[in-house]
Amino acid sequence: MVKHNLPVFREANDYIHAAAKHIVAVRGITLQEFDDTFTRKIPVYGLDFPFSSLEKLYEWGSSDHVLHKIEIPALYINALDDLVVQKFPQDAGKSESVILVTTPQGGHLGWHTSATRLSKMRRWTTEPILEWVQLMTSDIVHDACHPPEVVKDADGFLHEERCPEIRCREQVNIA
Repeated sequence: MVKHNLPVFREANDYIHAAAKHIVAVRGITLQEFDDTFTRKIPVYGLDFPFSSLEKLYEWGSSDHVLHKIEIPALYINALDDLVVQKFPQDAGKSESVILVTTPQGGHLGWHTSATRLSKMRRWTTEPILEWVQLMTSDIVHDACHPPEVVKDADGFLHEERCPEIRCREQVNIA
């Protein structure tokens, strides 16, 4: 993309043009090398830029700083092999409103089923997300006097006692 837009970068300031030329010259540049060459150093983004290190840039852009402030139920799905989002709070920011689901694979936004001769590749996340939205919007009735009772069934799935058809399993991280 940078190579395709190199003429645009020539019109920018000298640093941006030099950084773009460097990125184009490096074969097989990693995302971290791109961020270190281009993103963290370019002073035109705003007051916080440039950053002294790539780690400082990633810390600045992390969701860690805001997850604890989330009050509306939120579902986050992150693949452990994501090349873009490599660090994330395993405790979902200690927020009672945030549910973090991790998958061993999926890359960055790449949760697809395998394509076969009979079926097209599709995102498998659609179904669990829609189930979660249904759970949050219609199936759970919050009653301050009678909070929902969450139970674990014989198969190890969690569900509300009055809604056994909507279940989930606790994430177990295997190191």
